[in-house]
Amino acid sequence: MLGLEDLPAGSTISIGDYMFAALCWYKYGKTIKELVQQSAAGSPKASTQLLNLMRDYDRWRFGKPHRRQSGSKFDLNHHSLMTSGLDLGLDRLTADELADCFDELCSCGKEHSPENLRKLRERMIKALERIKTGAKANQEPPALETN
Repeated sequence: MLGLEDLPAGSTISIGDYMFAALCWYKYGKTIKELVQQSAAGSPKASTQLLNLMRDYDRWRFGKPHRRQSGSKFDLNHHSLMTSGLDLGLDRLTADELADCFDELCSCGKEHSPENLRKLRERMIKALERIKTGAKANQEPPALETN
C-alpha cells in the first residue's frame, strides 16, 4: 500500500523510509513511486506535492511542528484509523455508525462528522483500489485530507 511492496521478503526498512512512504500515502493517496513518476512526467501538481512531502518529512525528522498544528486539515491519526479499520469492517458502516466508531476510538477527543468521514473513506477505498489494480501512475487522485 505504501509503495514498498517490491522489496524482497524479509527486508527491513528504516523508520525514515517508512515515514516518508507513509506521509506520501496518507497526504496524497499515492505511493512514492507514483508521485515521482507523475513529477517526472511533467505534472506541476505532483512536483509541488513532492516538494511539500520533503518539507513535511524534514519537519518530522527534525522534530518541528507538523503542518496539522498550523492549520492543515491532514490528520495522520484519522487516516491510520481508517486504513486499519477498512479490513475490520469500517467499509460496511453507515456514515453515522462510522462517526460513532471514530468518536469511541480516535484519540483526538473531537466529535467526528459523519459526512467528512464518509468522504475520507470513499477517497481511501478508491486509492486502494487504484493501487491494487495497478492503474496508470499519471492519474492524479484527490488528496486524502479530512477535517
